[in-house]
Amino acid sequence: MDLARTQRLIDRAIKETAAGQFDEAGGTLAQLGKGSDAWQMYAVCTAFAAAGAYALKYIHGEAIAPAAGRMLVIQEPYEGAAAADPPGAWAMRFLTAHTNGDKDMTHALYFAALDASGEEFVASVSRLLRLAGDLTARATAHEKAQKQRPPA
Repeated sequence: MDLARTQRLIDRAIKETAAGQFDEAGGTLAQLGKGSDAWQMYAVCTAFAAAGAYALKYIHGEAIAPAAGRMLVIQEPYEGAAAADPPGAWAMRFLTAHTNGDKDMTHALYFAALDASGEEFVASVSRLLRLAGDLTARATAHEKAQKQRPPA
């Protein structure tokens, strides 16, 4: 698949997910998967993570950016949460590594998912898309709330 088509599908998948159109987003993700090799899917994952990271930075400010000398850290909401939801844990870890600029970790996480069963890989990438879409929706809501706020 050519780069322009891949980017259009990535953008569409994130927009569909942010809008709660999960069936459509799943179809778009399937198109990306069928038309991409392993390295292209890594690029898809990093694009999803970049969208999520951008949304996080928009909501929380640049204070979480690695250039600010800080790191994003995700904690389990309860003990065993990651074990109970491996695709969700993978998505959070991938997004966190990407946000922190840790390319070695994003590579390691991606290839660990790729080495898992096809079903686990698809579930993990799907959860990353869902996370990126949810964060994009939150950033959009945050932006609307900021615009509606009366001047101080």
